[in-house]
Amino acid sequence: MPHMEGDAPGLKGLGTVPIYLMEKTPYGTFECQSGPHNRKMIGELIETHPHGDFCEIGIFGGINMFALYDTCKKHNMGVIGIDPHDSIVCFNGVPASEIEDNLTSTRYPLWKKFRENIEKTITEHKLDIRYINDTSWNCHPLIKDESLSVLHIDGDHSYDGITKDFELFYPKMKNNGVILVDDYTWDGVHRGTNDFVKKNNLKTELLNNGEYLKIFVEK
Repeated sequence: MPHMEGDAPGLKGLGTVPIYLMEKTPYGTFECQSGPHNRKMIGELIETHPHGDFCEIGIFGGINMFALYDTCKKHNMGVIGIDPHDSIVCFNGVPASEIEDNLTSTRYPLWKKFRENIEKTITEHKLDIRYINDTSWNCHPLIKDESLSVLHIDGDHSYDGITKDFELFYPKMKNNGVILVDDYTWDGVHRGTNDFVKKNNLKTELLNNGEYLKIFVEK
């Protein structure tokens, strides 16, 4: 799910008017919350783990899907992007009804624009991308078990949110795949990830000064 204003790394904001980074891809220019280092890091995981599909939970403006599309297709990997965008009802564990009106009023039009631009880009360029406009918790039955080799989690940042993502999507992973956890320094993300890793005795590696955690899937 998208981040709330002020919470997202890489976000430059003034009041309730967010200003995001812009990055070019072969399929257009997209707003994003991270620099090219993020694409490089995920791209390297795709290159070294091409034995399944690439899936991203929480795609924001779609930068990773479009920037890495050609890399995935070079290896005949499927590309899946999951995000509720303007149908979101819970912001990192907090119900929309409890969020300030001025925040939700600026965010919903933004996320609607993201959704429409993603749909338009996929259609215009005839891209083989599965864009699922829903929460990961609702749509997980649409993803086959043991079909993913690279999973990027950047969704609901609450403890319960990321715990559900792990529980629902770990069965979707192929053996020897990798899971990249974004914003690992966040409290809910950190605790939820650590509990899952410990419970399943998984090996990990910190990346980008601890901002990301790479989890090695072993089944």
